[in-house]
Amino acid sequence: MKSWRPVTVCVAVIVLLLLLIPATAVFAQDWWYRGAGLPYWVHSELQQYPPDVSSGMQQSYVTSYMVHRRELTLSHHYPGHPGRSAIRTSLDILGFVLFKYIVEPIRGLARMSTEAATLPVGDCFGPGVESRLGETILGYDTRVREWSYGHERMTVWLAPQLGCFPLRMRSMEKVGGNWVPRFERSGLRVEQ
Repeated sequence: MKSWRPVTVCVAVIVLLLLLIPATAVFAQDWWYRGAGLPYWVHSELQQYPPDVSSGMQQSYVTSYMVHRRELTLSHHYPGHPGRSAIRTSLDILGFVLFKYIVEPIRGLARMSTEAATLPVGDCFGPGVESRLGETILGYDTRVREWSYGHERMTVWLAPQLGCFPLRMRSMEKVGGNWVPRFERSGLRVEQ
């Protein structure tokens, strides 16, 4: 006698995916972010370069914001992969809801507010960490810090006016004497 359990599980997964895709399309809208009381949110493009350049770059889009110097992701979009986008955005929404309605009220943000208060306003890197004035990105002044470790180099452009949100990031790796990109993040627009 054949077991119907594997078939039932497969049907349940398919139904779940069919429900998640339209649900995440609804939640990944600017009107929902406004209704959630967010002060701003940033749409960014992420590009990941694999070690084997012949396999091509992986591109995705993310919408997120900073709260007490911590980035909360609201949605992800992977072009050409609606199932992956739906699952990831569902997890992002779950994380947002858990943080906003469970973690934040329980902690009262006491610890996080204390940590954020230890840095002066506009100081995104902390005392003794050198940074320089960066370019204006999307209308916001940035502070830039670059550091290397081993064969990797990281550069970040943080916007103090947006709670030190990373409007641009670049990770490079030294391969055969040349610096090659591994990861890049670029802010596309800021919504309020």
